[in-house]
Amino acid sequence: MPKRARPKSTATNADPLGAFLRARGVEIAVEEVLHVSPVPEESESLRQHNHVTLRAGGGAITLCVTALNWDDVALDPTLVLHTLATEAAVFERTEGSFLRWAVALDWDPDSRAVERRFRQAAELCRALRGLLGEDGYDEMLGLADEMADRLLGGDDSES
Repeated sequence: MPKRARPKSTATNADPLGAFLRARGVEIAVEEVLHVSPVPEESESLRQHNHVTLRAGGGAITLCVTALNWDDVALDPTLVLHTLATEAAVFERTEGSFLRWAVALDWDPDSRAVERRFRQAAELCRALRGLLGEDGYDEMLGLADEMADRLLGGDDSES
């Protein structure tokens, strides 16, 4: 599968994720789900479960987004987009290869749970591509690359 060049985001403001959502007409609704655990959880393993619906162009996808349960962090639409874009970018960068994907995430490729998670990532990418269209999906992947460059201190002028 030949790689296509990812378009740079057209967002020029300090909030490129929000600009992408507005420009593409994507709405993201987040609702925290009550999670009842039958056993006590260690504080490091507490999770916040969220019911998330993405809507665009008359279509919708619904999923569960689980995050660390930090008291001072609210899961908002731009954080959801950041998470989904990053997940899709890792999948696409590894060209749909299970072994490359597992190794890139430092997960055990012999684990059935990791295999199941890989299938979920593939389904997520298909759903996002269907919802956003090819151009919107590619732009989202470009945003993920830009965010990674910012986090790693990259400079666009070096490319």
